[in-house]
Amino acid sequence: MTIDELLEQWKIDSKVDDLNVDLEGANVSKLHSKYIQLLSNARRSLHTLIFKRKTLFRNLREYYLGTASQELLKEMNREPFLQRVLKNEVMTYIDSDEELIDLDFKIVVRQERVDVLTEIMKSINSRNYSLALIKDWKRLMLGG
Repeated sequence: MTIDELLEQWKIDSKVDDLNVDLEGANVSKLHSKYIQLLSNARRSLHTLIFKRKTLFRNLREYYLGTASQELLKEMNREPFLQRVLKNEVMTYIDSDEELIDLDFKIVVRQERVDVLTEIMKSINSRNYSLALIKDWKRLMLGG
């Protein structure tokens, strides 16, 4: 599910039926269950990419310094890097490596997903309070 699809789903789920505020209170736990599962999956996916990035970073460092083994080169599907790179220059090569850039982009997207889901969870967690305010307002407007 993309972030846009997630936001569209939340747009539907976040609506409150003013006429059935009591029933809306019962839906809070359903919404919480749904979105906490999505948040948990998103966090796990993000952490997987972060750990993958650490491994890729180490492998790229060995690759650009010319110390990568034949097995690592085969695993990375790369030919030996023949240019001589000084240790203080290796970060420039690593930071501009397309594979790392692609992985960093995926991490940013996954982080955005986690952030959106975290905000949705905050909204769900405060929903009972909002529903109580709606009930009190209705009671006040009806003269009670």
